[in-house]
Amino acid sequence: MTTERKIEWANTKGKSVVATVCLLTERVINADGDRVTVPCCEWSESVTLDGCYQGSAIAPMAPLSANGATYANRCGKVAIPTEQMAKIEAARAELRSMSEWVAHQAKIERNARECAEYEMHKANIDRMMTLDGRTY
Repeated sequence: MTTERKIEWANTKGKSVVATVCLLTERVINADGDRVTVPCCEWSESVTLDGCYQGSAIAPMAPLSANGATYANRCGKVAIPTEQMAKIEAARAELRSMSEWVAHQAKIERNARECAEYEMHKANIDRMMTLDGRTY
């Protein structure tokens, strides 16, 4: 299942710009000719200018005022006005609050905690087996 939010506006030259924020919760893969749907939780963003893909990384930039608008972010060659960036941030926040994304982040945190506990246990065993690094 894909949940996406599109933010559309026209740039100063009248070209249409579409920013898409998407949360993908399942993916169809090819398993030796079989099409299998597998669960996943992936985040993607993209920006198109008149239907042409411009990039997937919305990056901050030094604030710039031009043509009566203020720009603080960009994606590829497209400068994103601050009011449109606020709408993109709202879409991001909406998707991040979805139960699938929250559960995915909790799983990542739990896995990181378990890895840290294992590494601590491994260090304790190593210290015990080597007598704290001392040799007798």
